[in-house]
Amino acid sequence: VALILSADIDFLGVNYYVPRRVKAREGEYDLDYFTPEYYFENAVNPQGRFNPYRDNNEILPQAIYDIAANIRDNYGNIKWYLAEIGIAMDRQSEGEPGADGVIDDTFRIQLMEEHLVQLHRAIADGANCFGVHQWTFIDNWSWINAFKRRYGFWRLDLETGERQIKRNALWFAELATSNGFTSDK
Repeated sequence: VALILSADIDFLGVNYYVPRRVKAREGEYDLDYFTPEYYFENAVNPQGRFNPYRDNNEILPQAIYDIAANIRDNYGNIKWYLAEIGIAMDRQSEGEPGADGVIDDTFRIQLMEEHLVQLHRAIADGANCFGVHQWTFIDNWSWINAFKRRYGFWRLDLETGERQIKRNALWFAELATSNGFTSDK
């Protein structure tokens, strides 16, 4: 942390998908290679809200505000942007294209809006965030789950190479064009 605080940087890129709480390790570390989990175990909030489409990962839009406030309050309010944010769903959960040819991933849109509302609130409270990069243009391979989970604006059929647009892509295009959205959240 001292190195980060003493360095002169242009901006910081933050990747965010899920909140992560930790607790002191209760059991033995059983991996034969080092990870940060050597020092802690994950702590799950049993009252949390969870993504039914991705291994029950917690959904906590407030975490975006908390990250922004932390950068503002503890790191000199440096310029930063959300370099990656996305909502994973498996292919079956996204379903098939509707009559309009669009895959209806409204669940993803709703969650992105909730997160962006929190980011907007953080910016209004002085956070120095200058942008967002939603992950990702097209369903792609991931180090964590290969092609099991999908994030893209476009679905990629791995057998045919065919691409199909998702409602989320149309929503994001409108968001970028109008520089905002209306929300009651």
